[in-house]
Amino acid sequence: MKNLILVAFLEPVTRGAEFPRARWPLHMTLVKFDVGHRAGGESGGSDEVVAGVVAHVKGHQVQKLGAVVSTPAYTLQNYRPHVTRQGERRFHRGDVVVLDRIALVDMAPDGDRRIRRVLELWVC
Repeated sequence: MKNLILVAFLEPVTRGAEFPRARWPLHMTLVKFDVGHRAGGESGGSDEVVAGVVAHVKGHQVQKLGAVVSTPAYTLQNYRPHVTRQGERRFHRGDVVVLDRIALVDMAPDGDRRIRRVLELWVC
């Protein structure tokens, strides 16, 4: 099972970038979800799971992915966009943001929950 998150980065990042859990670049969370278990309990390989997620995101069909949303209370009609402060780095009410860097992030690459890795990055 992979724990993934789709975010809009507000600071520059690159595909493949890694950072510690406590040092995220400023971002807005779009949706957090778990993927990887097929019917019957079988798991897809890591690369296969990520490729499937990327294909569904590109096709705007995430709802067909079969993913389990980790935070259902904060999605769809209950979604409330926000940017979590990172030390002194933050946005203030009324600041203008441009959501032009959408990324798929692995919340525990290679099983290490202390690290985050940008798996895919779409720049608009």
